[in-house]
Amino acid sequence: MEKFKQHGNTDCLEHSLNVSYTAYRLCKRMGLDYCSAARGGLLHDFFLYDWHLGKPYIGLHGFMHPRIALENAGKYFSLNSVEREIILKHMWPLTVTPPKYRETYVL
Repeated sequence: MEKFKQHGNTDCLEHSLNVSYTAYRLCKRMGLDYCSAARGGLLHDFFLYDWHLGKPYIGLHGFMHPRIALENAGKYFSLNSVEREIILKHMWPLTVTPPKYRETYVL
């Protein structure tokens, strides 16, 4: 993930670590499932390509990458329902269906 640029000078790994840690702290403080929030944060952008240079699909990155990240994460990790939703709906409201879990809103 550190090979792929995410925002400005931040690579995808650094971005995901920052998101994961912030979600962990907030969810722990709020009494939510902070472990799933941390794991979902680590994997929410696990799409594994540089979207600035090209992409393996037709469409806008903001709408398409959550599903690709979820497919990739599912190949390598066992995910619970909260983690799957965090990855899939982290771009809400671009993802039309609202989140079911509070942890997803935090992320």
